[in-house]
Amino acid sequence: MGIKKLSDNYISMKQLVKEVSEVVQKISGNVLGDKQYHMVETRLSRRFIELGIEDPTEYHNYLNENYKVESSHLVSLLTTHHTFFFREYIQFEYLGVALPHIIKKMKEQGRTKLKVWSAACSRGQEVYTLAMFLKNQIPKHDDNIDFEILGSDIDPQSVEIAQNGVYHKEEIKEVPLHYLSGNWSKGTGEIAHFVRAKDSLRTHCKFNTLNLMNFKNSLEGEVFDIIFCRNVFIYFTEPQIKEVVNGFLAHLQPHGLIFSGVSESLNNLKLPIRLVGKSIYSHLDFDINKKDIKESDYDHSDIKIHHQDEKDVPVIELKNHFRVLIVDDSTVIQKILQKIFTKDKGFEVVGVAKNGVEAHELAQKTEFDVMTLDIHMPEMDGIEYLRNYFNDQHPPVMIVSSASRDDASTALKALSLGASDFVEKPALDNFDDRAGEILNKAMVLGIEGSHLMKDMKTEKIIMEPYEIKNPQIKLRVIFGGLSDREKIKAFFSDIEIPQPPTVIMFEGMGELIQELGKDVLKEVRGYDIEYVESGNFIPQINKIYFCDPVICMKDLKDNFKSRQTSMVIYGAINSNRVEYTTEWSELGVLVEELPGNSIRSIRREGVLVNMVPSTSLSYDSVKYLSNK
Repeated sequence: MGIKKLSDNYISMKQLVKEVSEVVQKISGNVLGDKQYHMVETRLSRRFIELGIEDPTEYHNYLNENYKVESSHLVSLLTTHHTFFFREYIQFEYLGVALPHIIKKMKEQGRTKLKVWSAACSRGQEVYTLAMFLKNQIPKHDDNIDFEILGSDIDPQSVEIAQNGVYHKEEIKEVPLHYLSGNWSKGTGEIAHFVRAKDSLRTHCKFNTLNLMNFKNSLEGEVFDIIFCRNVFIYFTEPQIKEVVNGFLAHLQPHGLIFSGVSESLNNLKLPIRLVGKSIYSHLDFDINKKDIKESDYDHSDIKIHHQDEKDVPVIELKNHFRVLIVDDSTVIQKILQKIFTKDKGFEVVGVAKNGVEAHELAQKTEFDVMTLDIHMPEMDGIEYLRNYFNDQHPPVMIVSSASRDDASTALKALSLGASDFVEKPALDNFDDRAGEILNKAMVLGIEGSHLMKDMKTEKIIMEPYEIKNPQIKLRVIFGGLSDREKIKAFFSDIEIPQPPTVIMFEGMGELIQELGKDVLKEVRGYDIEYVESGNFIPQINKIYFCDPVICMKDLKDNFKSRQTSMVIYGAINSNRVEYTTEWSELGVLVEELPGNSIRSIRREGVLVNMVPSTSLSYDSVKYLSNK
């Protein structure tokens, strides 16, 4: 099979996207329509660059001439969907309460191995999530039950990655800490930023390349207790969905369950299935003796299980929401967390405090299920709050802080004092990614409680401080004034050397700048200090330079604008400071969170911008400079 060659005729990107989408649909069944147009166009443009192709017509001809190889590459390029560990945890909670029922039915059949199929596993995150979850949950019910998970995907490259079980350590931060423990090994040397699933997980997992439109022969004789096929049906037509689901049912135990994506309803397709949970289905002929259940009944977290009789598929009773107490001195973070913890996600914010003192006062009179706790706050910080007030009766605490849990001392201290998990603060540029992680982990804590960390070994793979590689070729620039003296002193007391050259720009000080610089920096230990009258100097690590930006800034940009630079701004944003952020080729800007400050004027392509409280500026600056 091929497509018509148009070697001498112009073909537009819109036409190419349509024809490529048709090729992928014929092979994989994935329907790539108007909603996926931008994704297809973006990935095709990236493919042009890889192949050195200039325009859609040239690629069209290349595809025709290399159809077998390139069409396979297109399937890989356009059917690999975004996924992450412990996605849509609400369904795992249902699986947890359903396990005793499934195990009982297995034993009645004389089986001791639970069989699970992750039918569109992409790069394997769902498979290893299931492995971590089942390894943790099954022993609570029966030590003699083993499990096996088949992960399959249409893309052989994704299957190969899944089989290898290696991920960047940033990815496993999504995993709740108590599931992470004992399951991953950290790389060393050049692969120090990667982790691999331990044999204790891998022995339960096997992988295969399968097309959901044609898997009957590949799975002959296989019958599963649980089938996961999530966030895939949105790419299929209704007849294709029916064909796939009927195929699943042929390979599903009578007591088995099918999990689809929480936004994918199969209810109105006249399939022989029955809804038992949020996008969770059983065989239709399993006797529930219950009135029909609606998808809308499952908007919130699953808590309890009951049976009408011994033959029933488990039916859950619902908890309306988890109550959250937010503790953070940043009004921006308070608002972001309030946007994350909404009732439609199964949460309700019942209080907001800006420090540990207020948090304790609220905790005395407010009932809550989970507390989010910042580390760096005035009056009483998060560490002091945990030390003073956390006990066995305290609801679970999730640290939400700019001090990354990669910062070993902070993370270990918080966890040792009772915190159950650690999440980096969300920002406007990573809101969607952080929101999912925060919701999942908060739900885990609300369901499973504070006892999670009591017997947990803290994993070395996540307890590693940020390290700035090659500080001699990087730069930090700090803007401040007379009123920022104490904050700048605190900045350097919160970070450890080696540090890149740092230039402090004291604005509006005129002849007093040298005296101010000496006063501010006299208590900073471990750094050499020098006043400079221009931006023409040879920067050295662990050295602080201070000057007037009016005199120094032009030369500084001319000489060092190609360096990876962290720019920290204390005080108000003004037009001069916005102008200072231009021309740098690799810049991360941190703005002190103050009333009236806005980062909108600084935002542009290639510049990372964030606004945080002054207590978080040092952590975020080190984090940015450690990224490369």
